[in-house]
Amino acid sequence: MTTQLPTAELVEQFHENGYVIFKGFLEPQIVRQARSELSGLVEQHAQKLIEAGTISGLFQNEPFETRLLRLHETCLDEAPRIWRAELHLAGLFDIFFNPRLLDIVELILGREFRLYPNYTVRPKLPDHPQTLVLWHQDGGYTEHWHKQADGDVTDFRMVNVWTPLVEARVENGCMQFIAGTHKLGLLARVLP
Repeated sequence: MTTQLPTAELVEQFHENGYVIFKGFLEPQIVRQARSELSGLVEQHAQKLIEAGTISGLFQNEPFETRLLRLHETCLDEAPRIWRAELHLAGLFDIFFNPRLLDIVELILGREFRLYPNYTVRPKLPDHPQTLVLWHQDGGYTEHWHKQADGDVTDFRMVNVWTPLVEARVENGCMQFIAGTHKLGLLARVLP
């Protein structure tokens, strides 16, 4: 891990800003495993496109970062927007259940917490509005559930984790945050 914060500083930064950024947190082998598993999903997807006659080539020599885009140059609307159920793969276990990551979550939430099984991979394709994730508060997705449980979403303690498997920049869809907005409660509309 190239970014190490003392425990108290990490928790304070999370509570103040609503997020903490760690650069180089996952070991290279864990990232390689995850990319390998996702390469397998892209290969399965490519085979379906070939069988359907949608594409004429598999682009097997294309690098991980660009293969999905190359497969969909002529059929962008058929590109996957989200992978969720497909992610129950051995090579992703070390991300989802990373001991150092779970230790950090424990610092923030305490010893009792639950990993929701809705982990997601969202492919990002340039100039493809369907893969764009608009500004939002994650609490907006859980508000309905909390109202049913006679709770308030602002009382719901939750930590979300995001990690890119390619170099993340503004140009290719990196995560963006607005520091401190978690203290404003659930907003009707979130704008940068």
